[in-house]
Amino acid sequence: MKYHFKKIRIAILTGVILSVISFRLSYFAHFITSEIDKDYSNTCLLRSWSDPKMLWFFIHPFVTSVIMAFTWSFAKGNFKDKFNTESGARFGLLFWIISLPSLLLSYSIFPISLLLTITWAITGLSQAIVAGYIFSKTIQRG
Repeated sequence: MKYHFKKIRIAILTGVILSVISFRLSYFAHFITSEIDKDYSNTCLLRSWSDPKMLWFFIHPFVTSVIMAFTWSFAKGNFKDKFNTESGARFGLLFWIISLPSLLLSYSIFPISLLLTITWAITGLSQAIVAGYIFSKTIQRG
């Protein structure tokens, strides 16, 4: 039981880090091009920031972190790399690859730009690799 609380604590701290990554990469993408602003400001496409359901936008890095932490604790034995860093990065990459069909589905269903979809993919990849690295260093191998 104590072990699960440690995982949840690590996951919450990781969620903070993933949130920072998300906001920094989003800021960078907005800095590069204004086309993304058109997608985000289109209330016919995305919810208004005043909608209470938009709270999930801020909660999702924490949910992702908890899911990844518990998945890592089950999957870590399958990564036999010499260094934990490589195991964590490979785990993050695998987790990201599994999410790609959802991005493809979003792009095909919603009228969002390819640039926004690519931005989401890059952000997700960065978050997954960083989270995998953190979990490989903090959640002990069994």
